[in-house]
Amino acid sequence: MKKRRIIALILTLVMATFMFAACGGSDSPASAPDSSAPASNAPASNAPSPAAQSPGASSSAAAGAASPAPESQAPANAAPAETVKIEYTYDYLIELAAKVTQPVNIRIGLGTAGKHYQNFMVDTFKEVIEEVSDKITVEVFPGGQLGTIPQMMESVLSGALGGIAFPAAYLSTVAPAISVLELPFLFADPKGSSEQAYRVLNGGTSLDGYLYDKGFVPVAWLRSGDNYLMTLSEVRGISDLQGRKLRCHSSEFVQETVKLLGAVPTMIDVSELTSALQNGTIDGTEADPVFTVSQSMHQIAKYYTLLPMRPNEVVFVLSAELWDTYSKEAQDLIYAVNQYVVRDREYDYFLNVEANSFKAMEEEGVQIFNPDDAFISELRSLTAGVATNFINKNSDCAAIYSEFVDLIAADNAAR
Repeated sequence: MKKRRIIALILTLVMATFMFAACGGSDSPASAPDSSAPASNAPASNAPSPAAQSPGASSSAAAGAASPAPESQAPANAAPAETVKIEYTYDYLIELAAKVTQPVNIRIGLGTAGKHYQNFMVDTFKEVIEEVSDKITVEVFPGGQLGTIPQMMESVLSGALGGIAFPAAYLSTVAPAISVLELPFLFADPKGSSEQAYRVLNGGTSLDGYLYDKGFVPVAWLRSGDNYLMTLSEVRGISDLQGRKLRCHSSEFVQETVKLLGAVPTMIDVSELTSALQNGTIDGTEADPVFTVSQSMHQIAKYYTLLPMRPNEVVFVLSAELWDTYSKEAQDLIYAVNQYVVRDREYDYFLNVEANSFKAMEEEGVQIFNPDDAFISELRSLTAGVATNFINKNSDCAAIYSEFVDLIAADNAAR
C-alpha cells in the first residue's frame, strides 16, 4: 500500500504538468474537446493513460455512427516530453495481444443483469479480449451472483475478485473524494451532467491515481445516465418531497442532499429495490432511465421527474491487488481493450438503450416531468452547502473539487 501511495503521488505530479494543456482543448468535427491531461490509472504498470479524445456529444446512436479514434498520452511513467498518440483501434489491440505471454484470468462481478449497459461493457470486454488474445480469459458473474455490491467491493479490495462495474457512488465508503461526482449541479452540460462527466473523466483526472491508492484500478469510465427521480406519486415542487423515503447510495453527500430536500434517505440494496417500491418500503429512488427500465421499476412507479442534479457515473474497476501481479504486456492489453470498447461500442450502445428506455416508460404510462426554472432554482439554493461540506471533508476532497471546477470550466468554454 505504501508503494501504491508513492506511485500515485508521482503520477499526480505528472498529471499536473499536463493540466494546463487539458484546459486549452478545442472542438473538432464529430468529437469532444481533446483533453490532454494524462490520467494516473494503473500506476504500477506502463499501461497507456486514459487521457483521450472522447466520442463527444455529436456521436449519434440512432445513426449508428462510429466514435472517432481517441488520442492518448504516453504510458503513465513516461516523461512529459516523450508523449505519443495512441489510437485504440482493433489492429492496435492485436498488436498488443501478440506481446502477452503469461496467462491471466479475470473474474468480474455485476449487480445488474441482461442488457444493462454495465453488462454490455463487461460482456464486450470479455468478447474482444478473448478474440484478440488466447492468454487472457474473463469470467462474468451478473445479477449479484457473487453477493451485494459492497460485498463484491470487499472481494475486489482483497484480490478475491478481479473486478466490478458499478455506480461510482458506492466507492465513497472507502474513497470519499469520489463523491465529487455526486455534488448537486456541479456539471453543467445542456445535454445532461452525465455527458460532461464522461468527457471530463475520460480526459484524465487525479481520481484515477486516487482510486488506485485505495485499491481500485479504473480501466473505463462509462457513458452513463443522469440520476433522475422515480416515484410512486408525482413531484412538482419541493413540497412534494417532504417526508418521502427515497432510496439512495451510501455516499454521505447524497444522503445530505436528500435530507436538504426534506426527504428521508433510505439504504436499500439494488437486488431489493423493485420489491421495496412495490411494498411501499420506499416512496421513490434516484435512478437513470436505463436502470429504471432494466429493473422494471417503471411498471410500479409511474412518475419520473428529470431533476438535473448529478450523473449516475458508472466505473469499471479492477483489483489493484491483482493488477500488480499482471505482466506489463497484459496490463497494456487489458487497459487498451477497455478504452476501445467504451469509446467505440459502449458510448453509442448507451445512448440507444437510454432512448429505448424513455420510450418504454412512456408506453407503460409513466408521467415524465421536466421541472421548471423556479423548481430548479430552489433545488440549487437548498443544496448549495453540500459542496462546502465536501471541500471541508479532507484535503483530497478539497484538491479534487478544485481540479474538477477548473476542468468543467475549461470544458464549458470549449463547447
